[in-house]
Amino acid sequence: MTTKIPYFLLPLILISACTDKPADDTSEYTDTSQDSGTDTDTDTTTTTTTTDTSSYTAPEPVCGELEEATTSMAIDGTIETDSTSYLVCSDSTENETCPDYIDLPSSFVEDSIGNPWGSPYCWYGVLAACGPETSITDRCCYEFIFQAIACA
Repeated sequence: MTTKIPYFLLPLILISACTDKPADDTSEYTDTSQDSGTDTDTDTTTTTTTTDTSSYTAPEPVCGELEEATTSMAIDGTIETDSTSYLVCSDSTENETCPDYIDLPSSFVEDSIGNPWGSPYCWYGVLAACGPETSITDRCCYEFIFQAIACA
């Protein structure tokens, strides 16, 4: 024997099945984020604590000693794109000030080392992670995390 549920009741059944609070639970939610940065949900059976991360600032990454990605590596296709970090450097003049890594143009990698396999229809999916590298004074060098190659 099968039980037929009228379609108009289905949304109510789904909503009540998707909540984690029992129907007979009468506990109240207390927001204490103003004084401690922590929210606590207290009832008679469990206590759940979550940390407010809205004002969290990640520490600045430190540029490491990395292999430098070069034009020949780009043309040969030997740059690994599995979240591998490389140092990418641009040519600079002696009096140029290197911008912070968050201010780099999106074309910095291709402008510096070229496109993958030298193809104008391919580019790298990268994340700028650090820089400029202060130990290199004659060029602007940055740490990039290479994640993918895309071709049109």
